[in-house]
Amino acid sequence: MKNIMLKNAFAAMKKSKSRFFSIFGIIAIGTGFFAGLLSSAPAMRISSDHYYDRTSLLDYRLVSTYGFDDNDIKALTESLDGANVYPGYYTDAFVNTDTGEKKVARVYSLDKTGENNPYSSLDIVDGRLPESENECVIDSGKLVMNYKVGDKITLSADEGEDISDTLSVTEYTIVGRFKSPAYISDVERGNTTIGSGSVFMICYVPQSCFATEVYTQVVISSDELKQYNCYDEEYENARDALGDKIQAIADSREDLRLEEIISEAEEEINDGQKELDDKKADAYKEIDENEQKLADAKIELDDAASQLTDGKKQLDDSKAQLDDAKKQIDEKAPLLADSKKQLDESKAQ
Repeated sequence: MKNIMLKNAFAAMKKSKSRFFSIFGIIAIGTGFFAGLLSSAPAMRISSDHYYDRTSLLDYRLVSTYGFDDNDIKALTESLDGANVYPGYYTDAFVNTDTGEKKVARVYSLDKTGENNPYSSLDIVDGRLPESENECVIDSGKLVMNYKVGDKITLSADEGEDISDTLSVTEYTIVGRFKSPAYISDVERGNTTIGSGSVFMICYVPQSCFATEVYTQVVISSDELKQYNCYDEEYENARDALGDKIQAIADSREDLRLEEIISEAEEEINDGQKELDDKKADAYKEIDENEQKLADAKIELDDAASQLTDGKKQLDDSKAQLDDAKKQIDEKAPLLADSKKQLDESKAQ
């Protein structure tokens, strides 16, 4: 029975070879396409993972409204074994455009220290990394294609605000353009709370350009996680375990950080109150001294007035005596003249 079926099948194929090879080709193409899809996804995941490792893509990025101080960084570093902790800064600012429209640039600090530092492992596609405080690199997305290496950009805050509290340098020369796995889209750069609400440009400047007292972000890159493919379940489990550790540190540090901020604020208030009390005491002391000086001056003035009155009386008395003496001289002038005449006559005899 099987032989008869095979003979009939081969006979049918011989009679319609073109149809048979057409169907065979369609099936082969479909099978090959399906096999390609099955193999391309793992290859893409492996390639992406290698690229992320090569560019030191961060595993976690921490931000806080309190900011991060050295104690926070110390707690993270000591508690996260096998993880690299990189504190840094970021801010959103307005950047000048050719049209004069205000666009938002997200400005990150660039720290070149540390092996596999996510801040310095940018994929530079044109130019170089900044070497001085007035240099920067920007992303290579389509939104900022009008900006070229060598152009200057100026960063500013919103009206009524002073950017110098955040950035000590506001004018930069573009010395390079970069790609980053953190920004896969060629046009989307995230959201912001200023301007239109959308980020227009990603910019990296030297860390020394930031003037804030505390760190505004912390990037964490784990050496342990690099042994896993970032799309595998093992990576997700290890990443979640690392996240739990970070959350535990955050829970313990946030109360301490709040207490530190309150303590610092109270200390500043107490110092200010002490300074105010000292200045008030100095002012009251100065007022008392000036009042005493005023009282002493009044006494001196009264004494001087009394002396002036006595002096005027003496002057009036002396003038009266002078007038009397002058009157006596005038009265005795004829007698003096007669006496002189008699004396002259006596000498003549």
